[in-house]
Amino acid sequence: MLVGRSGIKMDELERHAHSAEELMEYADSLVPEEFRHNEKICSNQRYLCCMHLRKSGKISWDRKKEIIDKVLKGCMITGYADSLVEVSRIYMYVDLKKVLKYLGGMK
Repeated sequence: MLVGRSGIKMDELERHAHSAEELMEYADSLVPEEFRHNEKICSNQRYLCCMHLRKSGKISWDRKKEIIDKVLKGCMITGYADSLVEVSRIYMYVDLKKVLKYLGGMK
């Protein structure tokens, strides 16, 4: 499953769990800007954040459930959830000059 960042700090996550909207913004901020247009990657990141939020002992279950339900309502998870790959690792497998040339031609 492609995500922005697989290592999520629980204290940071809990600071952004006041509302579903705030959690979605935080999750999206973990995806590198050049990939934020990809809804599947953003959905995967939101899902991962929700799964971490479930583990939180500082937030009541009722509040977590409400936030998680709202966040996941519009998500479509893509890939295998047992295998996380940070999207920035894609750069290891591509010719960056060709990608930049391609992106330059799209403008």
